[in-house]
Amino acid sequence: MGALTRKLSVVAGRVLRVQPGEGRRVALMFGLMMCVVGMFIIGRVARDTLFLSRFPSSWLPSMYLWVALGVFVQAGLYSRITDRFRRDRILQASLASAASLMLVSRVLVGAGLDWFLPVLYVLVELAGNLLILQSWTLANDIFTTREAKRLFGVVGAGGVVSSVLVGFGSRAAVSRLGTPELLLLCALLLVTALLLLHRLGRHYGAELNTHLVERRLHPLHRLSLIADGRRVFGNRHLQLVSVLILLITLVTTFCDFQFKASAQQAFAGQEKNMGAFFGMFWGVTGILSCVIQLLITGRLLERFGVLLPLLLLPGSLTLGAISFLVQPALWSASLLKGSDAVLRYTVNDATMQFLYLPVSAGLRGRAKALLDGMVRPLAIGVSGALLVWIVPRLPLAALTWITLALLGGWILAAVGVRHRYLSALMQTVMSRRFSLEEAGTIVPDDAASRVLRQALTHPSRDIVLHALEMIRGLPAIDWTADLLRLAEHPSPEVRARTVEILGERGQLRDGVRIARFLKDESRQVQAAAVTAFCAVGRERAVRVAAQYLRHPDLHIQAAAVSGLVRFAGLDGVLSAAEKLKALLESPDPAARAAGARILGEVGVRNFYHPLLQLLSDPEETVRLAAVRAAGRMRSPELLPTLVYRLEEPQMHGAVSDALVAYGEPAVRLLQRVLAQPAESVSLRAAVPPILARIGGRAALDVLAQNIEEPNPLLRSRVLEAIHAIRLRDPRLVLDPSRLKDGLDRELAEMREADRLLAELNLPATERLLRECLVLRRERALRRIFRLLSGFLPPRSLDAVLRNLNAPQRQIRANALEILDNLLDKSIRRRLLPVLEPPSGGNGQHPAEEPTVDATRRRQVLEELMQSSDAWVTCCALEYASRVADDPQTVTAIEMCTVSDDPLVRETALLSLARLLPPERRQVVLQRHVKDPSSRVRSFAESMLAGAPTS
Repeated sequence: MGALTRKLSVVAGRVLRVQPGEGRRVALMFGLMMCVVGMFIIGRVARDTLFLSRFPSSWLPSMYLWVALGVFVQAGLYSRITDRFRRDRILQASLASAASLMLVSRVLVGAGLDWFLPVLYVLVELAGNLLILQSWTLANDIFTTREAKRLFGVVGAGGVVSSVLVGFGSRAAVSRLGTPELLLLCALLLVTALLLLHRLGRHYGAELNTHLVERRLHPLHRLSLIADGRRVFGNRHLQLVSVLILLITLVTTFCDFQFKASAQQAFAGQEKNMGAFFGMFWGVTGILSCVIQLLITGRLLERFGVLLPLLLLPGSLTLGAISFLVQPALWSASLLKGSDAVLRYTVNDATMQFLYLPVSAGLRGRAKALLDGMVRPLAIGVSGALLVWIVPRLPLAALTWITLALLGGWILAAVGVRHRYLSALMQTVMSRRFSLEEAGTIVPDDAASRVLRQALTHPSRDIVLHALEMIRGLPAIDWTADLLRLAEHPSPEVRARTVEILGERGQLRDGVRIARFLKDESRQVQAAAVTAFCAVGRERAVRVAAQYLRHPDLHIQAAAVSGLVRFAGLDGVLSAAEKLKALLESPDPAARAAGARILGEVGVRNFYHPLLQLLSDPEETVRLAAVRAAGRMRSPELLPTLVYRLEEPQMHGAVSDALVAYGEPAVRLLQRVLAQPAESVSLRAAVPPILARIGGRAALDVLAQNIEEPNPLLRSRVLEAIHAIRLRDPRLVLDPSRLKDGLDRELAEMREADRLLAELNLPATERLLRECLVLRRERALRRIFRLLSGFLPPRSLDAVLRNLNAPQRQIRANALEILDNLLDKSIRRRLLPVLEPPSGGNGQHPAEEPTVDATRRRQVLEELMQSSDAWVTCCALEYASRVADDPQTVTAIEMCTVSDDPLVRETALLSLARLLPPERRQVVLQRHVKDPSSRVRSFAESMLAGAPTS
């Protein structure tokens, strides 16, 4: 049974695209969304039934006005507290308050206090909207952006499922228990949501703390309403979108009024029947919404683009309005409202999201927030005000005619928005503001294809190249005719990219078209055409492609070899093998580099032997090509040779990229190099950044094994890499007990720096040594925060660390307060005393520095001159050379001339040249004329030749 459960879990994860470790979060958020949406639907059924059973429908317009006013007041109050507390804590308070309100409402309704029903009407609407908003905001905090794109559909399905279950469930509840008891069901759902939220907060508090810290420490990032309003409403495209939102809200509010007025008339004096009807209505519309969302919305967008989906809702509402005009009855009003309930939150909302696509990324989010948060509530208020004036003066049929007129405006606005959408999309493509990831979100319809086809005919080479990259992400559209037109483009880069795309499509019918490019005047285009011809022709291309093995241009030869080996089967391999061997063994470095590139393109791991030789080639260009090829081939046999190329500065970037391409197979070798003290520091220091780029649990564990590295440089690199991995994947957490010793070590380093600063009592003019020691302290502090990021929210710690150095005292105090809340007791007790400045101090050392005698200062200087940190030693030597007035200090400086570090030896010689008499200075310098370091030898020779000492 357990095996079957696990198998079903794996299958469900694949279908829903839920990855390992995400199931709990998704399930909890799915359940939370079910409860919140369910409460909203049951609350609406209860409040509508109770209100319409006791008050005339003419009161409804006033309710719309009060709801709009309540939304504005609620938004203002919510914005004041949203950045002060964790999202789950605010939602807990809202859920508890809403549950209490439902219970109080049940008591008041049961007591027969009809005056409370209008209040209940407004409260249900405000509570439902707020709880749904808070739930989605919480989801944004506990899911990353990439996770959200993949999983929000599953989370949102909780609301869709809830609408079906709750709709039919409330119908049964009303029939058996009565309408007032629905308020108790609302309270029960809210309590269930509280329990789910408690588990979310307990398991994902780290992510929620991270977002709280970012909001509290970056108040300047909050929305500037006036500035954003100018940017949004100054954009012609967004102006039309706001008009469309206004019309949608006006029409749907009028339809809601007509539906409720018809229900009141049909069920006059039948409260239970009215409640049962509303429950059945939401259940049926929930089923239809689920079917449309899962099976129809995506296909509509792909097949017809944005125009038809934008027109589907107003078209359905127009049919419903005409039906209501012909026969004003509950069935026609239900058709009108049902079109809104089914299509607005599925097809229409999904299409509206695409209208924001041409807007720049920096404005897009704020435009959504402003239009949804201000324009929509304002439109509800305007609708209510219009209804207040219309209902007493005009018959219901007149309202239907007004609705039809507004629907006509809606349709015209939708056509105008679509036209502007295309123009804005074209401008975005032309300005190359689309990332390739965003390009994949374009609806692959005729409109999008027209935009990109215009871009392909643009005179700018860069715009055409950008459009070519974008159409690679839209394979559903046939671009063959457009690509063939680019055969005459004046830019060789454009023609080469065009033929590459034709080759990638791999259609045999394109072979004749690609053959036209074989005679192109550009060698670059010819080379791309040879490879593309092999890609589409496969074995049939051998005879033609083999002719280019003897072409005088090396790049075309290489393209022929690569194409034949990769695409033309055994005959292709046999025909190209001799040429490939000749390239690899050629005395020409360019030919050997071309051979290396071919091996990388082919990607057969067993072909690693030639690359082993090329990785040690005397020519840098060949070695570089071999390194890049190794990254594409990813043969394990190449790893040792590849790693040792890291010590070559010119190869470092390419080798790093290649090792990252290997991924986890490279981690074990990198682990051995990092942990081996016999290896050079430069080689070992190159390993942690590569492990950080590889990421994953294996790389994190390797880094955690090296946090006790004695070398400060390596230790810093290791901790920075741990921090980088945690930033990328906060779910990878280290055991705090593994970091305890490292934390103690860095705290001791900070205290040591503070002690040295106090005991040296350096004057303000001695900036070099003072800044050196301050920097030593700051590096230790940074390492402490990197250690903590192994198990605490890394972004929160980054924000705290930045603000600890802020000039404003209050900001530093806020940072310490947040750190106090993040740390457990044992760490807090050790760390905070080091960070908190003494009374009257500046946070680095006391305001009144102690007096230190000369003997103690000399001892401290000698201690610094023996430091394992070469830079600290050099700074101490430089300071000692100007203040030394005793033989002991001079002797300590002379001891540094035999240091292993050439920089320390050179600095010590410079210091002695200032302090020693000429005869003794000559002796010391003479000893270093044969120094192993050329830099030290040159310095000693120049000093002996009479160069100045300062």
